[in-house]
Amino acid sequence: INGLTLSSDTDRGRLQAYRSLAIAKTADLSFGRIQLPTSGSSTISLDAATGSRTVTGLAFGYPTPAATRAAFNITGEGGQQVSLSVPPTITLSGPSTLTVNVTDTAPAAPTLSGTLGAGGAYSFTVGGDFTISNTTPPGAYTGVLSVSVDYN
Repeated sequence: INGLTLSSDTDRGRLQAYRSLAIAKTADLSFGRIQLPTSGSSTISLDAATGSRTVTGLAFGYPTPAATRAAFNITGEGGQQVSLSVPPTITLSGPSTLTVNVTDTAPAAPTLSGTLGAGGAYSFTVGGDFTISNTTPPGAYTGVLSVSVDYN
């Protein structure tokens, strides 16, 4: 094989290392204290953007403890888009069950603040609404709101 020239090529390895992505709850979702309606049904709403609570029908929303929307903070690599998953409903359990229709202020794919190479963040809030009636069993109701995030 004298005089035969073999050809060759080169390539470069590449990597983009991102900061760890994290999500932290900074406030709980709480509809406060509600008095059941004397008759019929009522809808309790908590606006995700403003945090204001609205009670329709004959139910009554006490001013204390105050209703609060849930709040979350995402941290990770600056300038990167993430996929956010917020459930459309959650179930509150207690003497019975209540289904809460969940709303949030985040777009489907928010972008973290900052630029690549620096830390970034994005915050959003969650509210929702549910219906109660004069036959809803009184008592404390609790549930779990699971939110997840991943890099796109």
